[in-house]
Amino acid sequence: AWGFVESKQPTDVASATFIGKAERQIESDTAKWTVTLGRTASSTVQATQLLEADRKKFEEAVTKAGVSDAIYSYQSLRVQAAYRDGYSEDYYEPASAYQTVTIESKLPGALGAFNQSAAANLRSAGLNLSGERIEFSYSKMTELEQELTKTAAENARKQAESMLGNQLGKLRSLDRPQLTVRS
Repeated sequence: AWGFVESKQPTDVASATFIGKAERQIESDTAKWTVTLGRTASSTVQATQLLEADRKKFEEAVTKAGVSDAIYSYQSLRVQAAYRDGYSEDYYEPASAYQTVTIESKLPGALGAFNQSAAANLRSAGLNLSGERIEFSYSKMTELEQELTKTAAENARKQAESMLGNQLGKLRSLDRPQLTVRS
């Protein structure tokens, strides 16, 4: 049966591959910043109280910076009691309290600008921040990929028409696009 099918297919199946290109400049529409606030004191109770005050100052600074839609997620509070080494009277570690905060916003420009200046400004106000990591994303990536694929296919067809003219046949295959994001 396969021999019969093979004999009925056209023998002239010449093909050519053309690679289309599409580019688009976009701006992220969402930002997510993860930072750890920390405080040390003589007791865990005092460190926790100071951290709570710092958290309020931090939220006020975020709002003052223009990030009016901030959504905060707080991880569990981590507390460690004061420690004195029994072998060395000179070694003393104060009590500490730490909490990781994640801020999400649909105002990536405002949150990004705050991220750039916040660490220095907040540290000068007595807050201890660490691990400042900010992520930017674009929420309409699926729609963008479809649009760019269509544009790239049109670009490849124009290349083929310019090279092959009226000899151009039907599209036989379309590979999944290779999407590259550059910042």
